[in-house]
Amino acid sequence: MAWFIERLLTNSEKIHLGGRDSDMLGYLLTLENKAKELVQKGLFTKDEVLLLNELMYGKTITQLSKEQNLSRVTTAMKIDALTDKLSMYLGGIYTDEGFLKYMQKTYKLTDRQVTQLEEKIKGNYKRFYLRG
Repeated sequence: MAWFIERLLTNSEKIHLGGRDSDMLGYLLTLENKAKELVQKGLFTKDEVLLLNELMYGKTITQLSKEQNLSRVTTAMKIDALTDKLSMYLGGIYTDEGFLKYMQKTYKLTDRQVTQLEEKIKGNYKRFYLRG
Protein backbone atom coordinates (compact mmCIF):
# COMPACT_ATOMS: atom_id res chain seq x y z
CA MET A 1 0.00 0.00 0.00
CA ALA A 2 1.14 3.50 -0.72
CA TRP A 3 0.72 4.96 2.76
CA PHE A 4 0.70 8.63 1.72
CA ILE A 5 -2.01 8.03 -0.89
CA GLU A 6 -4.11 6.09 1.60
CA ARG A 7 -3.81 8.95 4.10
CA LEU A 8 -4.74 11.54 1.46
CA LEU A 9 -7.77 9.55 0.33
CA THR A 10 -9.11 8.76 3.77
CA ASN A 11 -8.63 12.35 4.94
CA SER A 12 -9.68 14.08 1.73
CA GLU A 13 -12.75 15.76 3.23
CA LYS A 14 -10.70 17.21 6.09
CA ILE A 15 -7.97 18.35 3.69
CA HIS A 16 -10.50 20.07 1.42
CA LEU A 17 -12.07 21.79 4.43
CA GLY A 18 -8.59 23.02 5.41
CA GLY A 19 -8.68 25.19 2.32
CA ARG A 20 -5.94 26.73 0.26
CA ASP A 21 -3.52 27.05 3.16
CA SER A 22 -3.33 23.31 3.64
CA ASP A 23 0.00 21.92 2.40
CA MET A 24 -1.70 18.62 1.72
CA LEU A 25 -4.34 20.18 -0.52
CA GLY A 26 -1.91 20.45 -3.43
CA TYR A 27 -0.93 16.81 -3.09
CA LEU A 28 -4.56 15.76 -2.84
CA LEU A 29 -5.58 17.78 -5.92
CA THR A 30 -2.74 16.23 -7.91
CA LEU A 31 -3.87 12.79 -6.78
CA GLU A 32 -7.50 13.50 -7.65
CA ASN A 33 -6.59 14.85 -11.09
CA LYS A 34 -4.37 11.87 -11.87
CA ALA A 35 -7.05 9.45 -10.67
CA LYS A 36 -9.64 11.20 -12.86
CA GLU A 37 -7.29 11.00 -15.84
CA LEU A 38 -6.66 7.29 -15.26
CA VAL A 39 -10.39 6.61 -14.90
CA GLN A 40 -11.06 8.45 -18.18
CA LYS A 41 -8.38 6.35 -19.89
CA GLY A 42 -10.13 3.21 -18.66
CA LEU A 43 -7.25 2.09 -16.47
CA PHE A 44 -9.46 1.41 -13.44
CA THR A 45 -12.19 -1.16 -13.08
CA LYS A 46 -15.67 -0.10 -11.96
CA ASP A 47 -14.94 -1.65 -8.56
CA GLU A 48 -11.74 0.38 -8.22
CA VAL A 49 -13.56 3.60 -9.11
CA LEU A 50 -16.26 2.83 -6.56
CA LEU A 51 -13.65 2.04 -3.91
CA LEU A 52 -11.74 5.23 -4.68
CA ASN A 53 -14.89 7.33 -4.34
CA GLU A 54 -15.95 5.62 -1.12
CA LEU A 55 -12.51 6.16 0.44
CA MET A 56 -12.64 9.83 -0.47
CA TYR A 57 -15.97 10.13 1.34
CA GLY A 58 -14.31 8.88 4.49
CA LYS A 59 -15.65 5.35 4.67
CA THR A 60 -13.68 2.95 6.86
CA ILE A 61 -12.59 -0.57 5.99
CA THR A 62 -15.28 -1.90 8.28
CA GLN A 63 -18.00 0.09 6.51
CA LEU A 64 -16.70 -0.88 3.07
CA SER A 65 -16.43 -4.55 4.07
CA LYS A 66 -20.01 -4.65 5.31
CA GLU A 67 -21.34 -2.89 2.21
CA GLN A 68 -19.49 -5.25 -0.11
CA ASN A 69 -20.00 -8.34 2.07
CA LEU A 70 -16.24 -8.97 2.18
CA SER A 71 -13.79 -9.54 5.00
CA ARG A 72 -11.77 -6.57 6.23
CA VAL A 73 -8.59 -8.27 5.04
CA THR A 74 -9.98 -8.65 1.51
CA THR A 75 -11.15 -5.03 1.50
CA ALA A 76 -7.75 -3.87 2.78
CA MET A 77 -6.04 -5.87 0.05
CA LYS A 78 -8.21 -4.14 -2.56
CA ILE A 79 -7.30 -0.74 -1.11
CA ASP A 80 -3.65 -1.81 -1.08
CA ALA A 81 -3.78 -2.71 -4.79
CA LEU A 82 -5.59 0.55 -5.63
CA THR A 83 -3.11 2.77 -3.79
CA ASP A 84 -0.17 0.87 -5.28
CA LYS A 85 -1.62 1.38 -8.76
CA LEU A 86 -2.01 5.11 -8.15
CA SER A 87 1.51 5.41 -6.72
CA MET A 88 2.93 3.63 -9.77
CA TYR A 89 1.44 6.29 -12.04
CA LEU A 90 2.24 9.25 -9.78
CA GLY A 91 5.68 8.28 -8.47
CA GLY A 92 7.73 10.57 -6.22
CA ILE A 93 6.25 11.46 -2.85
CA TYR A 94 3.24 9.25 -3.57
CA THR A 95 5.35 6.10 -3.16
CA ASP A 96 6.44 4.98 0.29
CA GLU A 97 10.11 5.40 -0.61
CA GLY A 98 9.50 8.83 -2.13
CA PHE A 99 7.52 9.93 0.93
CA LEU A 100 10.35 8.88 3.25
CA LYS A 101 12.89 10.78 1.13
CA TYR A 102 10.66 13.86 1.17
CA MET A 103 10.31 13.70 4.94
CA GLN A 104 14.05 13.25 5.43
CA LYS A 105 14.93 16.17 3.20
CA THR A 106 12.18 18.53 4.39
CA TYR A 107 12.58 17.89 8.10
CA LYS A 108 16.29 17.01 8.06
CA LEU A 109 15.64 13.63 9.63
CA THR A 110 18.51 11.37 10.59
CA ASP A 111 18.73 7.88 9.12
CA ARG A 112 17.53 6.53 12.45
CA GLN A 113 14.47 8.79 12.40
CA VAL A 114 13.69 7.71 8.84
CA THR A 115 13.94 4.06 9.92
CA GLN A 116 11.57 4.76 12.81
CA LEU A 117 9.14 6.49 10.46
CA GLU A 118 9.33 3.57 8.06
CA GLU A 119 8.59 1.16 10.91
CA LYS A 120 5.64 3.29 11.97
CA ILE A 121 4.25 3.22 8.43
CA LYS A 122 4.67 -0.56 8.29
CA GLY A 123 2.99 -0.82 11.69
CA ASN A 124 0.11 1.24 10.35
CA TYR A 125 -0.22 -1.27 7.50
CA LYS A 126 -0.69 -4.07 10.02
CA ARG A 127 -3.29 -2.12 11.98
CA PHE A 128 -4.94 -1.10 8.71
CA TYR A 129 -5.47 -4.75 7.83
CA LEU A 130 -6.62 -5.76 11.31
CA ARG A 131 -8.83 -2.81 12.23
CA GLY A 132 -11.44 -0.88 10.34
